[in-house]
Amino acid sequence: MSTRTATSNAHFGNHRTSDVHESASTAALFGGTTTVVDFAIPAPGQTPTEAVDERIALAADSRCNVALHGCVVDWDAGTAEELRALSARGINTVKLFTTYRGKFMAGPSTVKNVLEVLRSTGGLAYIHAECNDTIERVMSEDEERANIERAVASFEQTSGRRPDGWYCRYTASTNTRRLLVENGGYTYDSDAYNDDLPYFVDVAATEHLIAPYTLTYNDAKMIAPFGSENPKVFAEHVISAVEELRHEGLAGHPKMLSVGLHPRLAGQAGRARALRMIIEHCLEAPDVWIARRIDIARAWIDRFGASTVPASTPESDTDQATGRKLRGEIHED
Repeated sequence: MSTRTATSNAHFGNHRTSDVHESASTAALFGGTTTVVDFAIPAPGQTPTEAVDERIALAADSRCNVALHGCVVDWDAGTAEELRALSARGINTVKLFTTYRGKFMAGPSTVKNVLEVLRSTGGLAYIHAECNDTIERVMSEDEERANIERAVASFEQTSGRRPDGWYCRYTASTNTRRLLVENGGYTYDSDAYNDDLPYFVDVAATEHLIAPYTLTYNDAKMIAPFGSENPKVFAEHVISAVEELRHEGLAGHPKMLSVGLHPRLAGQAGRARALRMIIEHCLEAPDVWIARRIDIARAWIDRFGASTVPASTPESDTDQATGRKLRGEIHED
């Protein structure tokens, strides 16, 4: 008989979920999951032990096995002994948050104290690791300028050349684009989600190209809770977009389709199959160009003007030929 265990991030019974343990565990069993591991996160003024006891009471109606991770938010004179007592009860993993100040956040000294106790009990810390100070702090212009310079130096050291474009994983500041132009050497940036086609903006008297990014056609849609875990759904979604944009292109309005890919996601075998389906479909279409973002940027500048493209990466003859042949019907993978 095989069993499956699920570590839950849907904290049953609260946190705006309609599930209680009875309904959630029934669904789990139908899916072949026999054990649910929940988090006992203390409410304000509650101790870790009180949080565990409350979760155990809530799980009384569970139809499958239930286990718990403990959690520490605040440290006091009795916390170390509580953790040892919880370990003796079989709860030897502890969740810590390094963000959500005033709600769940454990300060550096609390994290250190918990780790010391877990070392003695053979326990394991389960850390939601984000730097709250960084999240809360708005970088000054000088700090951001220095960070951009450090990033460029890192790229140059790693790859031997500076980047052609720029994209902030999180939101760019009001200074980012101007600092990029000041830093120089960028053909484009992608810190925009507001269009299907590249466009120019005036930045410090410089015509600067924006090549918009997208979260719509992004392989993050192949993981929960952002979308379907069935790779075929993602493939069909992108292929449908390709065909609709081809229809618009044939009507005289060519488009760009940006597909966001992450090796850690699309690189998994099951998800890579979805990517292969998309590529094979595009290769069968005579009017679709699969190109790098830098190739699209250069083609756009060449067709619609703007200042000279920085010569950091020479285009191959194939890229140049493809760009001249299909420029206008521009799609990006």
